[in-house]
Amino acid sequence: MIRLNATTFLLIAASLTSQLFAQTPADANPSPAEPATAAADAKPEIEQISENEYRIGKVVINKKTRQLKLPAAVHMDKDIIEYVLITNLGKAHEALLITDIKPSNLNIGFKLLSYPESNDLFRQPNPDGSLGTEYYQVDEKIKQQARIQLAIEWADAEGKTQSAPLSSWIANTATKQRMPETPWVYNGSEVFQGNFSADIYGDILSIQPDVNCIANYTGDDRETAEWEPHSKVPKPGTEVTVIISPLKLTK
Repeated sequence: MIRLNATTFLLIAASLTSQLFAQTPADANPSPAEPATAAADAKPEIEQISENEYRIGKVVINKKTRQLKLPAAVHMDKDIIEYVLITNLGKAHEALLITDIKPSNLNIGFKLLSYPESNDLFRQPNPDGSLGTEYYQVDEKIKQQARIQLAIEWADAEGKTQSAPLSSWIANTATKQRMPETPWVYNGSEVFQGNFSADIYGDILSIQPDVNCIANYTGDDRETAEWEPHSKVPKPGTEVTVIISPLKLTK
């Protein structure tokens, strides 16, 4: 892996940010009727905070470990959930966690850490625009490189820092078993006329496939099972840190 010094890394970050906010895919879906304001020129400040860490808005990335960290809070501790992380613009009635980051800042972090996008969870459209049955084909190497692991940190009642796989906070509504530690996949959301879909809709991490989210759950039960917060989830409002790491592949 090529190691970049801080100056080079920041220059690449600035260039990448400009490119991302200039994207206008020809095959993107039409913009929503009343999109949230997401000015294309609202580029984030990127600052170095330690030898290997950089802050993009409220997202912290580590170029050595390739981890991304962001602040959030428990939003729901009961009822059915389809989203793991949203902003205040997201689907608040079915989300486990809520954050005040700007989703496009998280996406820039993924790009700077060289995560490729993979859309292998999504079905290709039919010629008439309806959803087809065939999934997009993605090179196996890209699929693996786009896989990520999610963890969470929080302070318990005694103020001690606790950590766990984020999946341990999610349970199957029928079996009450915790969600398996299945990898998630970075798919990158979409950009339309300079607006990032995850910024507009406010949904970031989804259990059921959602192309507007930045990452999605890859489990075989993603479209069939129903999920709820596990009984061990702290009360709503509890502050947490979401930690995103590259998938550790078995050799």
